[in-house]
Amino acid sequence: PDPADDAECTVRQALEQTEEVDVFTALAGAVRICRDDRFADELLDALRSVRPAVRQAAAEALAVLPHADLTLRLKQVAEDDKLELPVRQAALWVLGRSGRKDAAPVLIDQLDGDNEALQGCAADALAELAGQDFGADAARWKEWWGRHKDLSNERWLEMRLACQTSRVRRLEGDLERARMQMLRLQQQVYGRLPPADRPAYVQAALEQDDPMVRALAGHWALELLPAADAAQRKALVQVLLR
Repeated sequence: PDPADDAECTVRQALEQTEEVDVFTALAGAVRICRDDRFADELLDALRSVRPAVRQAAAEALAVLPHADLTLRLKQVAEDDKLELPVRQAALWVLGRSGRKDAAPVLIDQLDGDNEALQGCAADALAELAGQDFGADAARWKEWWGRHKDLSNERWLEMRLACQTSRVRRLEGDLERARMQMLRLQQQVYGRLPPADRPAYVQAALEQDDPMVRALAGHWALELLPAADAAQRKALVQVLLR
């Protein structure tokens, strides 16, 4: 027998054993990284799992698979009122993160339903897909789709790339503001400490992951050196050397 066939069979069998959550999530992660759509059927079955961790791992893998019929099959899951609500929501989540143009009308259709939970999930998925945020306003989404439904695949991908680039820039800005806020909080805490407690706080700050906090620790160590006793001076010198 072909070893590759044996390996594929082993993976399929493991993906079917969704009660083994750790094994399933590890294999689903590998499928996601490889974008291997041979296992789409098993992942779609796992999307119906009662275990949230299994559903999420399956959804994350499905979102990147290039499977030709994926949108149609996810549509069937989302519209099946016999399925549990979290399963239908997971299908909408996948559609929103798939980047597929044909996912947009499926999600917009969900906005006309009478299930508020599904409407909200579809609205979030559309925002992820389109880079726009019209909430659950079906009329605005239909207007948006009317302007974009005739885009070529190339133009659709260009639009998606522009949206993702804009989102990355916003997130980078948010991250930088959060880092500056953290630095201000570090400085406020340090400023309120009794002088005897500051050397220990400097040593703790040196263990932070953020290089800006470690640089701040070095600055504080320099400030403390002149008034430090012998033991503190030794510790502060080690901070500066590190």
